[in-house]
Amino acid sequence: NLLAQGTDVIQPDDGELDVTVVAIEGLGEAITTSAHLATRAWSEQSSDLPNVLAFRTKEIRINTLAPRKVMLDGDYMATTPVDISIAPQSLRVCVPSTP
Repeated sequence: NLLAQGTDVIQPDDGELDVTVVAIEGLGEAITTSAHLATRAWSEQSSDLPNVLAFRTKEIRINTLAPRKVMLDGDYMATTPVDISIAPQSLRVCVPSTP
């Protein structure tokens, strides 16, 4: 998801998760933050907003006081608490040969 890109350039084969945590209060901040993340993603720059935290890791545990929905790749996939980890070389990709 383009708007979830808080790091500068996502490397799909680096064996790490790109995690972006966004804290938003109100519709105005949601719109401003979304526009900022889109602009930064298109220019391959990290976010510099104080309400955006972006980092890379091999695993993460997300725990909250009250159960919250967790979004992965732009879709709600789980509810907290949740453990997420990378499974290196577990995805087989087939591409056509180049001439």
